[in-house]
Amino acid sequence: MNRLFIVIVTLITLVTAHAQPHVEWLTTVHDFAAFNEDCGKQTVVFQGVSTGDEPLVVVDARANCGCTTPRYNADEILPGDTLSVTVSYDPQGRPGRFTKYVYIYTNAPEDEAKSRLTIKGVVIGSAQTVALRFPVTMGVMGFDRNSSLLGSIKKGCLKMFTHKGYNMSADSIRPAVKNTPKWLEVSVAPPVTGPGEIVTFNFYVTADKSPLYGIVTDTITIIPDASRPDEGYLLPVIANFEEDFSQLSDKEYAKAPIVRLSDERVNLGIVNAGEALEATYRVENAGKSPLLIRRFYTTDPGVSTEVSTRTVKSGKTATLKVYVAPEVVVADRPVNIQLQLITNDPTEPVLNLRLTAEPR
Repeated sequence: MNRLFIVIVTLITLVTAHAQPHVEWLTTVHDFAAFNEDCGKQTVVFQGVSTGDEPLVVVDARANCGCTTPRYNADEILPGDTLSVTVSYDPQGRPGRFTKYVYIYTNAPEDEAKSRLTIKGVVIGSAQTVALRFPVTMGVMGFDRNSSLLGSIKKGCLKMFTHKGYNMSADSIRPAVKNTPKWLEVSVAPPVTGPGEIVTFNFYVTADKSPLYGIVTDTITIIPDASRPDEGYLLPVIANFEEDFSQLSDKEYAKAPIVRLSDERVNLGIVNAGEALEATYRVENAGKSPLLIRRFYTTDPGVSTEVSTRTVKSGKTATLKVYVAPEVVVADRPVNIQLQLITNDPTEPVLNLRLTAEPR
């Protein structure tokens, strides 16, 4: 009798151990295709069949984006019955192609407890959204800004920036970029952009490829569609190239050059309108290593600069000259010129100078 009892209990245990919930989804991917943003939220119902021997229960549903909302019933789904999960996507302010995921967690065995549902499509942006996100019109393409401010980049470093474009036409386009400076490379992805889709321009800046330090301004040409290469738009690109002193040792800092400026501001007093002006600054190296004058410049038009030497030995002095063209000196308008001196002094690599005068 005891043996029979043990066999019966063992069989019941084995059957119970294999009686588990399972789900088989009828589909796990839904493509909304292209639709207008003004159509509002798009909704799809994913269905799955409870194929296990035990009731199936959805314990949680999570989307990878706040624009996607899953809804489900937490009641038990008996074997053979159908499970429904409703997924909604809000396109408001989100033009372009999208792919979003919803993760469904059930009481199925651990290796089957997590399912992934996918929704995708292309949002044709409303005129208001396109104008807000891509305010610059470049032919058939909207662009996210009218200039590229790349910020500060250390010499010896590579830095990446991105810009976005939007295909406003009813046809696919192949955006391209040309006339880039040596220190800038631009890639375009995807190479073909469908109607209503977003294209990404990846900017790769290598500061070492520019001989200049400080503010560098250039332009590149954005071509909305390579099939029309003559239709290009100039985009200003602005970067600030800085020297990297982060690897200097304490010993190197102790021996580093030190800038001593005779005067950070020169006032020429009262001058005649239309008069050419000239000013002189003197820079002394109070450190132990040679002082390298990386750049002495101004962005003010009609003003030029000159440096007597680019390498200043310890205890020696360099002369900085500034020349102001006559057309800069205008009656009833004070002269106020900003200049910048960049050196390899690690404690003060950038000095701002000023030249002022008062026309009669």
